[in-house]
Amino acid sequence: MMEELRKLDAELDRFILRPNDFLELMIETWSKNIHQSVHMEGNPLTLGEVERITGDSLRGLSPQYDDRDRLEILNHVIVLSDPGSWGPPWTIETITGLHRFLFAGDPSVKAGELRTSVDAEEGTFGVWSPSKSQLLFRPAPARQVEEELRSLLEWRNTVAPVLFPAAAASVFFHEFESIHPFTDGNGRLGRVLFHTYLQQEGLRNSNLCPIEPELTTDVDLYYRMLAWTDDRGEYSDLVEYFTEALLRSYETAVSRCSQRDSLSAALDEDAKRLLVRAKQRAGPFSAAEAATWVPNIGYLTLLKKLHHLVDEGVLEATGRTRSRRFRFVDPLAGFRAARAAQGVSAPGSPQRPGGPAA
Repeated sequence: MMEELRKLDAELDRFILRPNDFLELMIETWSKNIHQSVHMEGNPLTLGEVERITGDSLRGLSPQYDDRDRLEILNHVIVLSDPGSWGPPWTIETITGLHRFLFAGDPSVKAGELRTSVDAEEGTFGVWSPSKSQLLFRPAPARQVEEELRSLLEWRNTVAPVLFPAAAASVFFHEFESIHPFTDGNGRLGRVLFHTYLQQEGLRNSNLCPIEPELTTDVDLYYRMLAWTDDRGEYSDLVEYFTEALLRSYETAVSRCSQRDSLSAALDEDAKRLLVRAKQRAGPFSAAEAATWVPNIGYLTLLKKLHHLVDEGVLEATGRTRSRRFRFVDPLAGFRAARAAQGVSAPGSPQRPGGPAA
């Protein structure tokens, strides 16, 4: 399954989607992931409402919200949009900063504050079944939270990267939930960490995959799997469960990209190679640099292909003649410009995200 995930992640790189089609795919996928995660924790917004907030944000429309439910969705979009801005390495400050960022605007959550001894003395504190009828497992005592969290982060930064991303992310997620370092928001933050770990450590196209609906198709089974792993202290069943869900989500993403890929049939292999490398480059490049990607064609032919891709709207060009630079069109350019105009900090910053008070 892990080898298949590698292949599917590479296959997603080879699809050529026009910027608007790519943006619509991201809105659809992120909305499903965010809605599933926050709905499990009591956010009452419908999938349609989450999709509107996600779409307005990613299209650069600068939405502002007064209520905590909608602000929670916006904060999730901002955090998920730039996983590289907060590590690795991950630190205590990374985790508390992200928690503060996600739950800014929610007075019911002690945003960014690790659990205290008072919290640990509450007999009902722990991970409960969805019906709240069964305490599935009790987390680490509050006096041990910081030590346990620091140890987990050390493992994430040093040992986990040598493992396959799906396995390491699954183990990290379970241990994070077992520690339960905050009084609220652990599940939502843990799932954000799961998504971001995958992208940071090798499965960089996992952000195109509807992971949450696959992981929590059966919410009771999802929680029982966490409890079973906690009780046994053995991870193989959990890793298999998470990897199977991730594989299904990748297969869905490949299918959806294939349906939207209207450009590939009109391009030859050299043009496709140029686009794949331009997307991986994620920054401006010269024609001379592009010539090293497809060395078997003449320079004038190369320029013709680059200008054709500009005409198709998948590359953009600035400058003239030798100073001309090309770059892959960023589907999130409007979103990033709106964030910059609002002065909204990257998730790794201690400042709070967008919202009425930002």
